[in-house]
Amino acid sequence: MRRRSPAGQDLAYQGFMGQPVELQFKKAGAAHYSTVKTVKTDQRLALPDHSP
Repeated sequence: MRRRSPAGQDLAYQGFMGQPVELQFKKAGAAHYSTVKTVKTDQRLALPDHSP
């Protein structure tokens, strides 16, 4: 079931292929996150499988 706004707009996530997605990590006690890796979404808006 899709949610709709009071104005009748579809509230489902609308992504874009080829967009960068950053994997970020924050060490305990650190003030900021650091980017570990950046990958791009594919045609299905899925992230690539980088399993070992």
